[in-house]
Amino acid sequence: MKRLIAVLICLLNMSAHAQISLWPTIPFMRGADLCQFQEAYGQTRQQTMREAADVAYDFLLSGHYGNAVQLLYRLNDLVTRNRNLATQGNGLDVTLESTLHGYVDRLYVQYKPREKKIHFTHARPLMDVIARQERQVDEALLNRLTGFAYGTYSYAPGCKGDLLVTLTVVSKGGRTETFMAQNKPQLVMGDIASRMFEAYQRTTFPTTLRIGTRTLKLLGGLNNSVDRARTTEQAEVACATLDGRLPTKDEYEAISLYGDWSGGVSLNNGTWALAGGYVYHAPFRTHPVRQPWEVNAEEYLYYCVQ
Repeated sequence: MKRLIAVLICLLNMSAHAQISLWPTIPFMRGADLCQFQEAYGQTRQQTMREAADVAYDFLLSGHYGNAVQLLYRLNDLVTRNRNLATQGNGLDVTLESTLHGYVDRLYVQYKPREKKIHFTHARPLMDVIARQERQVDEALLNRLTGFAYGTYSYAPGCKGDLLVTLTVVSKGGRTETFMAQNKPQLVMGDIASRMFEAYQRTTFPTTLRIGTRTLKLLGGLNNSVDRARTTEQAEVACATLDGRLPTKDEYEAISLYGDWSGGVSLNNGTWALAGGYVYHAPFRTHPVRQPWEVNAEEYLYYCVQ
């Protein structure tokens, strides 16, 4: 598995992509059992012995005079055997991979962005995939990919059936992003998928949008994202620093129609800075353009356009 990851790193060429096309096979490596580690080292040996003695004492009080210690050992062995069966992990890596694909697809069905930015693409001909034939993957096939992913999973502390999962995505150029979540086995990859969707699908700056017959360049704020300013004047100065300007009322509304997942920026219920000392207060649907004193906001959202 380590050799496979090394080969993929070497063969992915050096270029940047707005989208990411991943090999659908995601190797998951099992990490340390943090549940057992916590149980073994979460308290001192003296505390563990005292707990065992208390349980044995309770058995004696209930009438199990001669068999208290043997019964205690038997119960401990039963718990250990059940836990060993549950944590063998047979097929768990396949479950994590498949549920990730399913949760990502569910997000795209739910939000329906204009452009899908996370793809799982086989780097083999379709017939090889169907026939499950293993062939040497050459560089020409790998050119279909713009990244690959690998992960780890561990049984989480607390011993309540949770998994602690990390997923690392390596994109062309060597950039890595790691997503982490802890949840039940059937849910944990849903959390990972949501973080991936947020990272790759949400609008990033700079970007361009078609607004009517014009093309507008979205610059973001000084933080290269949607930013905040204490006054509208501060927002105007920030945009001038970027050789841009604040959007107009109509531009804010048109850009919001694209949504956060299709290259735009949703207004939601925010209060946005406008030029000339005005603000766009989204909760006021009919007349959203107001003076700052009318909405009593401490900060104003903004991004710049060009």
